[in-house]
Amino acid sequence: MINDWIINGLLHMTLTDWITVAITAALVYYAYRTVEEGKKDRIKDSLEKRLEKLYNPLFEILTHAEEHIETNSEGKVCKYQMLRRSDHEKLCNIVENHSHYMRKEEYQKTKQMLRDVQYPKDYAVYQSREYDECLGFASARRDELADWLREFSE
Repeated sequence: MINDWIINGLLHMTLTDWITVAITAALVYYAYRTVEEGKKDRIKDSLEKRLEKLYNPLFEILTHAEEHIETNSEGKVCKYQMLRRSDHEKLCNIVENHSHYMRKEEYQKTKQMLRDVQYPKDYAVYQSREYDECLGFASARRDELADWLREFSE
């Protein structure tokens, strides 16, 4: 019964009705594509901001550190990383201003590294273990975001 009603309705549609259906379908498709492109653009913008404002500068600063190895009076080997104090201040500013882009664990570890810093003369000295963790996640996250950005740009 319902099928007969639908078939009769379709058979009795005028040309104007068919044109209206076609235009409506085209508008729905256009709106769908516009929304999808907007989502894609927002994701690309977010990825670009994360790279530009946080992970690229973080990686660049961390890779400029100098590794120092010392042996203390007990014969224990101590490794640490040193950055110029000005680079440390840049690092602090980047983390404070753009930490909302970081994962919670990344932020906590970075803040811990920045809190544990020591300042002999014009340098900031970091424990190698903490430093290596921060450099590792900054490098990995930077590569991951760059890969995602390439995918969305294709």
